[in-house]
Amino acid sequence: MRSATVLSANQQARSSRRLRREERATYFWFLIPSLVVLGTLSIIPLCTTIYLSLQNLNLTQPFLSGFAGLANFQRMAADPVFWNSIVVAVIFILVPVGAQMLLGLALALLLYNKQPIVRISRSLFIAPMVIPPVIAGLIWKILFIPNLGGLNFFLGLIGIAGPNWLETPFWAIVSICMVAIWENTPFVMLLVLAALESMPEEPFEAARVDGASSTQTFQFITFPQLVPVLLVALLFRIIDALGIFPVIFILTGGGPGRATEPLNYYAYTTGFTYLDIGYASALALALFVLIAGISVAFLRFKLRAVEVE
Repeated sequence: MRSATVLSANQQARSSRRLRREERATYFWFLIPSLVVLGTLSIIPLCTTIYLSLQNLNLTQPFLSGFAGLANFQRMAADPVFWNSIVVAVIFILVPVGAQMLLGLALALLLYNKQPIVRISRSLFIAPMVIPPVIAGLIWKILFIPNLGGLNFFLGLIGIAGPNWLETPFWAIVSICMVAIWENTPFVMLLVLAALESMPEEPFEAARVDGASSTQTFQFITFPQLVPVLLVALLFRIIDALGIFPVIFILTGGGPGRATEPLNYYAYTTGFTYLDIGYASALALALFVLIAGISVAFLRFKLRAVEVE
C-alpha cells in the first residue's frame, strides 16, 4: 500500500512538472511576436549603433573608412562641443522639468474638483499636449518674432521692451524652456489628476473628523500617496527632455552658435549634416547610456522608497 502511495505521488509530481513545462512553452509562443517586434525596433538598431560607433565612417571621406576601435569615444572625451551639449541638456532637464512638475502638481490640485464646469475646463489645459510638436514650434516661432505683434507686443503694453528671443544665447534657451513647459506640463497634470481620482476617501474623512487643516491633509495624506506617481512622471519627463528635438529644430536649429544644441541634436547634425556616421553613432550611444543610467537610478530609488514606506 505504501509503495502504491509513493508511486502515485511521484506520478502526480511528474504530471505537475510536465504541466509547468507546457505552460512555460505556451507563454513562450505568446511572447514570440513581442520579442520579434522588440528585436526589430530596439535590439537590432542598438547593435547596429554600437557597431557603427567603432567604425571610422565619414561619408565625405570614404577612403578613410575602417575599424576605429575606441577612437570615436576618445574624440568625444576631448570634444568641447560634446561637453557643451551635455551642459545644454542638463539645462533643458533642470529648468523645464522642474517647472513642469511644480505647475503640473498645482494645476492638478486646482482642477481636482467635483464641479461640472471645472471638469469641462480640463480639456483646455490638455490642449498644448495634443498639438503636434512641429505645429507648436511654428506657433511659438511666430510669437517670438520681435516686430510681428507676438510676445513683444503684449510686453510693450505694460511698458517692457521685449528681447530678441531667438537671436541671443540666453533668450534662445529661455524660449525653448518656455515652449517645453507649456507643451509638457499637461502630461504631469494628467498623471497627478488620475492619482487624485483613485485615492480612497476614508483617510480624508478621518482627517476631517480629527480636525486636520487642508495643509496638514495635503502634507500627511495626499502628498505621500502622490510620491510614486510624481517619480514616474519625473522619469518620463527627464527622458523626454533628453530627447527634445522638434522644438529646437523649428525654433533655433541649435543656435545661435551652439547655445541650444543638446546631445541628441549634436548627434543629429553630426550624422545628417556633416555625414560623420561613426562619431554620430558614438554620440547616440552616449545618449543611450545616459538615459539608461538615469532610468536605472530612478527605478532603484523608487524601489527603495517603496520599501521604506
